[in-house]
Amino acid sequence: MDFNPDTWGTVADWVGGLGTTAAFLATALVIYRDAKVRRLAQARKVVYTSERTDTFSLAMVAFHDDEDEPVPSIRRHVIKNLSDEPIYMAYFYYQDRHKRPQFLAKQNIVLPGAEFVYESDEARLPLVLFRDNSGVGWIRTLGGSVYPAGGIYKLNQRQLEDVLFAQYMQRQSVR
Repeated sequence: MDFNPDTWGTVADWVGGLGTTAAFLATALVIYRDAKVRRLAQARKVVYTSERTDTFSLAMVAFHDDEDEPVPSIRRHVIKNLSDEPIYMAYFYYQDRHKRPQFLAKQNIVLPGAEFVYESDEARLPLVLFRDNSGVGWIRTLGGSVYPAGGIYKLNQRQLEDVLFAQYMQRQSVR
């Protein structure tokens, strides 16, 4: 095989071409990682809290008035958007190992600085699903974890066990 420099170029041409290609790939990788970090930074600025309140709904008080059992307390679940951009399609939902997600409450948009509140007498603690300003779906747990919403809103088995354990620990610390 003839390696004529007029046909194939010199070693310097090849080294320069490889260096240019490597610089292009490194730039693309840095841009991709930076975008991923910025998206995760917005998702982490969406705070999810839950607290037991001493307020009771009138329907619960009337329902439990003639019984000797204590009136169940209301749990107040709050999504607060602390980012500079709005979040969209915010849901409170339950997911367990065997069932499809059960959606409880929805708000189409939560503006910066605003909050979305869901009150429930359920003992289970819901998860939060929302989309950030770039359209990426996120799942937020009460334990502070943030997961990209794989598919639409499903967690894999390891993530679901992490979520269920965090919710169990949260319930134990609230009691």
